[in-house]
Amino acid sequence: MSHITQVVVTIKTGNAPGADADGPVYLGLGPREYRLDKNGNQFQKGATDEFILGNIDPTGQGNVKNPKENDPRNPITIEETELAKAPYAVYIAYESGIKWLVEDVQVRVLGPSLDETYQVRDSIYAPGIWLGQEFGKFLYLQ
Repeated sequence: MSHITQVVVTIKTGNAPGADADGPVYLGLGPREYRLDKNGNQFQKGATDEFILGNIDPTGQGNVKNPKENDPRNPITIEETELAKAPYAVYIAYESGIKWLVEDVQVRVLGPSLDETYQVRDSIYAPGIWLGQEFGKFLYLQ
């Protein structure tokens, strides 16, 4: 078994009018959710954002706000087998009444003997997938 030590999430927001997100975005990973939030503006029209959770430098902190609380190594470890057991164990969740256009999502999960990338199974067709209260709040990755 291999436990997860780092997660790199890359999200591209679409380029259509009203594409920006205006609410919290979460990563679901096995038994936990993590808040995807860092300093500055995220999820702006046409922009690509990268979020790093877990160990990236000698301090052991990613680039998200509250890095110790948004760390896949603490307070519980997540094993590779937990993601393999369920076909939709990795997802993005958006909590807002304002719509958000997602053009692309990739979640790279890393561990001592693990390097897996999760994405939408057959890619996302243009212009993207709208998320929000009127469209659905979750985007499941495989």
